[in-house]
Amino acid sequence: MSQHRKINLPICVTIDQVVGLVEALYSLGGLADTSKISEVIDADAGLLPNVIDVAESMGLVRLEKGDLVITDTGKEVAKADSRSIKKILRNLVIGIEPISSIVKMLNEKGSIQIEELRGMLEELYGTKASEAIECLIHWGTYLNIFRWRPDEQEIVPIKRASRREI
Repeated sequence: MSQHRKINLPICVTIDQVVGLVEALYSLGGLADTSKISEVIDADAGLLPNVIDVAESMGLVRLEKGDLVITDTGKEVAKADSRSIKKILRNLVIGIEPISSIVKMLNEKGSIQIEELRGMLEELYGTKASEAIECLIHWGTYLNIFRWRPDEQEIVPIKRASRREI
């Protein structure tokens, strides 16, 4: 992961947006300029750079001379079934902030209360921390990184050894 550019996840770029970008680029032969990608996926012009940043930081795409190029890992995602996509993305997203800090904190503490998570995210996202919480809970639960317990208002790690691999 060290070869990838380190970023913080934007306030809310969804998994579907990242996978959609990768699949669209793959369908275009693996190389396209960003304006073509924008047309194909009908993305908001303000959001597309954030989606590209996340996909690039995960090593799914790279920018070369103004063109977006799919990587070998991106091709794997584009061709994979949903179960395999989850596994690939889970391994990639662990290195992206604030997910990497959340995982580290979960490993140290065993759980994170929502207010503690909000405090951590306010440092990164300011007044948009609540929106970021919702998005990060979606990423973490969908990719089986952690589990959200709404009654306790906390997230807890998923024990890998005690569950089937996705």
